[in-house]
Amino acid sequence: MKSGSCCQQNSNAAMAKRSSARAVGRVAKWIVPGVVLAAMPKCPLCLAAYVALFTGFGISLAAANFAWWFVAISCVAVLLYLAATAARGFCRRL
Repeated sequence: MKSGSCCQQNSNAAMAKRSSARAVGRVAKWIVPGVVLAAMPKCPLCLAAYVALFTGFGISLAAANFAWWFVAISCVAVLLYLAATAARGFCRRL
């Protein structure tokens, strides 16, 4: 005979699904900005060429330069925020 009710077993399975989904989300939060930053073209002219290649319309060099800096700063800001959040959580556990 099993101990516990059927409702308790269902909630344990649901909790396991939620915790695995949270783990995947935590990993994705770190991977996505890092991959974007690593895969991003290193010069604005290359970014303008990629935009023209993949979308079919061109952008000016000034717009590509702005977009390059915007994406780079955004990715670094997200990574710094995640690092600060992780450090704060680590300090709370001590």
